[in-house]
Amino acid sequence: MFYSSRTLPRNVDDLQAFLWVFVWILDLYNPGSDGSFRNRFQHPAAAALDQKYSFVHRCKEGDICITSRYPEGLELILNLGSFFAKKMKHPCPTTPDKLGQEANDVARGGYQIALGHFKTAIDRLSNATPVKLIPFSEVLMRLSRGISSV
Repeated sequence: MFYSSRTLPRNVDDLQAFLWVFVWILDLYNPGSDGSFRNRFQHPAAAALDQKYSFVHRCKEGDICITSRYPEGLELILNLGSFFAKKMKHPCPTTPDKLGQEANDVARGGYQIALGHFKTAIDRLSNATPVKLIPFSEVLMRLSRGISSV
């Protein structure tokens, strides 16, 4: 998800989408959240890109500005963010042929690493305190009333 008009979307962009969805969900279900954290990533494209770029590089340094009652979720975000920050060092493919070559050469390994981080978090969550789930309709109702945490 870090590309300009001169580069093409990469297989790592699909993986990175999981990170942003997970960050959004973790913040949405954080009782202490006022919603400002996830809103930073919904600015116009250039501003959101800067926020995401900064966020993954902070993950690489072990510093994220999100809280959660689940350290397993925070560890997953740190691991995925660090993984994506390291991927940014590699030049982006600029032609469909180069994009295909990158997918053949590194995509499988990248997916294995990312899925490995998810597996580790899921395994650790088996010992965590259960979460009280509420219906999505109630989440929407609370959000429409301005209640930022659900």
